[in-house]
Amino acid sequence: MDFSKKQIAIFYIEKDKGILYTTNSTTPFVIYFHKDVINNLEIVNKSKLEQLFVNFISKNELKSLNVFIVLSRDITLEKELINVPVSLQTAETENFLDIVLFHQTLTKTYNFSNKTIIVAANKDLCVNIVNVFQENLFPVIGVIPVSILEEKFPQLTGKFDEKFVLKKIENLKRYFLPLGLEQHEKIITNNMPSFKNAQFLILTGILVLLLVVLGIQLHTRTSPLASNSYQAKSTTVKRANLEQVASPAAAFVPEETSH
Repeated sequence: MDFSKKQIAIFYIEKDKGILYTTNSTTPFVIYFHKDVINNLEIVNKSKLEQLFVNFISKNELKSLNVFIVLSRDITLEKELINVPVSLQTAETENFLDIVLFHQTLTKTYNFSNKTIIVAANKDLCVNIVNVFQENLFPVIGVIPVSILEEKFPQLTGKFDEKFVLKKIENLKRYFLPLGLEQHEKIITNNMPSFKNAQFLILTGILVLLLVVLGIQLHTRTSPLASNSYQAKSTTVKRANLEQVASPAAAFVPEETSH
């Protein structure tokens, strides 16, 4: 995944707001999640969420950017497994997910040298925020919990440093939550060209069809068979006329006279 062609922004999601860090602004942009839009990590109204982001992008005059989403600790649920055998980790994961109350859960298990961390997030929340960005031509390149960033880079603990994270994104792909963003980004990116290609193919098909019809008509008019047929009909008519002229008796039958 190549991120170098477009600038990257970090969208840091907290329970009641999102903070967008861009390289073009020294001050981050903040979007607040009102309770009639998102409440207790659940989306209350998808239409209002979409409009909220549209207004946010328009108000701040944001241009299309790649977006890297970071989930704060109050967005995720986590469990650490220390000195737990691999054979027992599956059962521990299932027990943990049983107490997660999200309607749909997005989860990933991270194995580090000294511990295993199981992370769960509200899949519906994550997917809808990703979709809103994508629909507004802000491709999302990845979603990662901040706790995993802090585990990977201890210097981030208690102090989020967006500039530092931006430099490390290329090496964080394997820590992204499983949302299938590579394929989704490809679809969004190619959506407009594909539409144009479809239009081009349709117009080309219509043009070819018209040319075929025109060709058939021209062929029918200039075909030797059609010409011969016309000539044969013309010759037959001429012969009939000549026979009538040459045989006036055939054309005139005298009336019988009675004696």
